[in-house]
Amino acid sequence: MDYKQIAKTMESSTGTVISRLHYAQQTKANLLAGLKVNGHPR
Repeated sequence: MDYKQIAKTMESSTGTVISRLHYAQQTKANLLAGLKVNGHPR
């Protein structure tokens, strides 16, 4: 799905979709960074 299709389904703007995906990706990266250092669990 592209951003426009997601926005239409969610009944929100394309900008909102992009923003939410950005923050979700940041959160995921931060969580994974906390779990691993050089591929090894902390």
